[in-house]
Amino acid sequence: MTQFCPSCETNKPDSEFYQQSRRRGRMQICKDCHKARVSARRMKRRAETSEETEPMIENVKVETVAPASGRRLATIKEACRYGKFSHTKCYELISAKRIKAYKFDTRTLVDLDSIDTMFASLPEM
Repeated sequence: MTQFCPSCETNKPDSEFYQQSRRRGRMQICKDCHKARVSARRMKRRAETSEETEPMIENVKVETVAPASGRRLATIKEACRYGKFSHTKCYELISAKRIKAYKFDTRTLVDLDSIDTMFASLPEM
């Protein structure tokens, strides 16, 4: 049997249409047109969400805790933004003792100067 697809305005065999369980019948549009619609919706959503995200900023301003010792301390989230790495990588660097971190109650504070030192010690390519 064939079925008419109003989207591409062609007659196609039933195998070209998805079977729908709720309606107990075939979809009104063919598989190709359905894939094109879904892809267009996905691209539209991606474009909308990419507009909502913040652009990459070179000079990241981070609010720091400045204790009497003169250290620049920041939370994990702020340190990740400052160093431009993920929180997983941040914890890996802390455990490898490449950056310094301090525990204050339940908060982990990272020394931003140690991030600068780590980046300064990286080998040149």
